[in-house]
Amino acid sequence: MNGVVNFVANLNLGSNTIVVTGKNDSGSDTKTISIIYEKPEPPVIINPPVITYVVPSSSSFTTNNSSENIRMMVTNVTNSSQITVKVNGINLSGFAFNHGRISFNANFSLGANTILVSATNAGGSDSKQISVNYELPAVPAPIVTILNPAPDLVVTESSQSVEATVTNVTSSSQLQVTINGNAVSGFSFNNGNLSFIASLDRGPNVISIKGINVSGSDTKVVTITYKLPVAPPVRTQDPPVITF
Repeated sequence: MNGVVNFVANLNLGSNTIVVTGKNDSGSDTKTISIIYEKPEPPVIINPPVITYVVPSSSSFTTNNSSENIRMMVTNVTNSSQITVKVNGINLSGFAFNHGRISFNANFSLGANTILVSATNAGGSDSKQISVNYELPAVPAPIVTILNPAPDLVVTESSQSVEATVTNVTSSSQLQVTINGNAVSGFSFNNGNLSFIASLDRGPNVISIKGINVSGSDTKVVTITYKLPVAPPVRTQDPPVITF
């Protein structure tokens, strides 16, 4: 029709030759065309990454440690360039990736922290988030024990050695020592051992030792009574002497 030839050619796999010949009373003409039929390759299916928790085994935990080792598994990625790790929104480059295993140390700020692990390939992406609550470990309240002197000690000297132990405190700034309500600053405190020389007033002297930390306080009191020594009686006359 109108000099145009249309037809559907069924092709064999490989090279195919199509010959078209036209004839009339004046002669003929032939044209040849080659068509190579290649079977289409099946589409390549790329599975997207899949990330799973290892340590921790869930998406949140609470710790008393300022850092933790985090481990996760990821499938369908081949190198670390396909993975990103963020701790509190900051990229972490020092993670290890080996045979689908991700591991790294995460440093935490006090309170709430967020870890985000993401993986990407041509088939898609996956990400997992971990919420971490970092709390300082609980500290027991102080315990004060007065070792010396014994309770209700009576002395005849104006000074007395005082020794005590105070647990669950770390520095002298967590201690309050008084004698009769007056602060004592010249005491020694080392590895939980407290000592000082108490200067005494005549009469009762109340020594108070107090330890303080974030969990509470403890106070112990001991009383030392300072009495002047009793002088021997003064002889005012010679004793009588009897002679025969």
